[in-house]
Amino acid sequence: MQHMSRADQRYTEIVGHYDSCLRRYGDTALGAGWPNEADRQTRFEVMLDVISGDGSARAKLLDVGCGTGELFRVARLHKRPSIDYQGVDLSELPLQYAREKFPNASFLRLDILEATNHQLNHLAADYCVINGLFTVKQTLSNQEMWEFMTAVVSRLWRITDKAIAFNVMSKQVDWEREDLFHVSLDRMASFLHELAGRSVTLRSDYGLYEYTCYIRKKPQPRITARSASKPAAPQSASASMVCRPLLPATSRLSPYFEDIDRRRWYTNFGETALTLAARLAAHFGLSNGQCVTASNGTAALTAALIAVSGRARAARRYCLMPSYTFVGTAAAALNAGYEPYFVDIDTQSWSIEPEHLLGHPILAQTGAVIVVGPYGRPVAWSGWEHFSEVSGVPVVIDVAAGFDALAVNPDETIGRLPVILSLHATKVFGVGEGGLILCRDAQLVQRCGRALNFGFLDSGDAAVSGFNGKMSEYHAAVGLASLDGWPRTRAAFLATADAYRRAAARAGLGEEIVAETLWASSYVLYRATTAADAVTAQQLLSEAGIDFRLWYGGGCHNHSAYANFPRDPLPVTEQVSPRIIGLPVSVDLPSEQVDEVVAVLARV
Repeated sequence: MQHMSRADQRYTEIVGHYDSCLRRYGDTALGAGWPNEADRQTRFEVMLDVISGDGSARAKLLDVGCGTGELFRVARLHKRPSIDYQGVDLSELPLQYAREKFPNASFLRLDILEATNHQLNHLAADYCVINGLFTVKQTLSNQEMWEFMTAVVSRLWRITDKAIAFNVMSKQVDWEREDLFHVSLDRMASFLHELAGRSVTLRSDYGLYEYTCYIRKKPQPRITARSASKPAAPQSASASMVCRPLLPATSRLSPYFEDIDRRRWYTNFGETALTLAARLAAHFGLSNGQCVTASNGTAALTAALIAVSGRARAARRYCLMPSYTFVGTAAAALNAGYEPYFVDIDTQSWSIEPEHLLGHPILAQTGAVIVVGPYGRPVAWSGWEHFSEVSGVPVVIDVAAGFDALAVNPDETIGRLPVILSLHATKVFGVGEGGLILCRDAQLVQRCGRALNFGFLDSGDAAVSGFNGKMSEYHAAVGLASLDGWPRTRAAFLATADAYRRAAARAGLGEEIVAETLWASSYVLYRATTAADAVTAQQLLSEAGIDFRLWYGGGCHNHSAYANFPRDPLPVTEQVSPRIIGLPVSVDLPSEQVDEVVAVLARV
């Protein structure tokens, strides 16, 4: 989240509101903006539940937006752990009350967003509670309030050792007040997942028109997914991690490494890398020269952009792409000089569609389009080739995870537009770190190779402004060994997907669990019916010690680094992203653990 200050934000209106309440009603519940004392005490108890289960003798608590310090009155009654309290507020008025009532407690006037890192470090605590600061927004817009909230929470997350609790108004109400900050569960879950992974709880069971968020640095003790009577062998995969790669063993790598030793050629499109490119071209039904390797998928995507469209120019500065993708897609556009412009996805394909972009008003300023096949789903090239011919805008297809699915019908999925694959260790076909560009236009592939080699190709002249994105001989050796064992790897992933489908059918979750062999078989997805179901599923999985991922988070536009780039309205992205949960998959995941994962989801 970008730094915010009083100079460019209006969040001090919130301070004015609470000061006005205090002046009017004094140090009471009404003076703190609460209609009655009972509800305020309920809020205090819910906030302090963040400490429940901590077996320490003492814990340091930071109370941000502490007001007159009434939370301290409740916190000091806590027996184990006993609490060392620090109150912080932006306004001096309530702090005068707090210091008079509790002279032995520490209260500090400080603006969290304007504090220096040195000042923040002095506030470091085990737990942080932010009670009521994000419920009233006055005349701030929802976006201004969202930016204020995420900026404060992100800064405090850095100095909190164990957990943060804060509350916002719910959107599950009969009507929303204009002066209050109502936040959807979808949007909040996406933000918190990016911040804290799976250590997130959203609580709304205490009778108020709000919910409380608990985010933890260290997950609470959980029951593992495996049976205690049948512990997994140390080397086998388990449901306690969403992805455990298995690359070729040393014995399978040794012959290729020995060849490298003899040649003493370690990079710069050596024989090992060229051999891998040739074998992979044949694997996809292509000719030698229609495939080039890269150091990673992002480098491959960057090189393809440079090859099809050159680096960005002022008149064509945008690169259109979905927000529903891994941030590496946007990073590649930036690496080629383009400004990402995020567009919405289709409700069925979860991708962008050519007919939706042909009339887009930004096309005249667009240098390239990146089409993403989500979760490795192949993209038919014909519609996009027609789009490029009609619009004059080059297209690159990013199917990062789709190694296996792409080969099912390459005539429909590999054409004259460059198709990019990632060969990262977590992908279905991995080399550790690597990327691949496939295209039936050999001259275009050659230009991609030039861009990956600082712009050089068969001469001492750097013909384009390229970069160093070549695959090393060692990674290429891993690729050759992986290709040798590919039939076994492919069969093992398909077996895991099949185990999920059978377990889902038995549990009545055939529509919710997607284990689609026409997509990348290394993905199994839980497709929650509603955002509330998605939150429940994440809580149940976390409690069972089962790993999961929102693979694309809430979309690129929800990441701090990409939040300020231009975008269309993204209603489908906002609706889809929090509901698609990635489940554990590996080549050696026991079917018993697949059954346990599905059984947990059946409780939703």
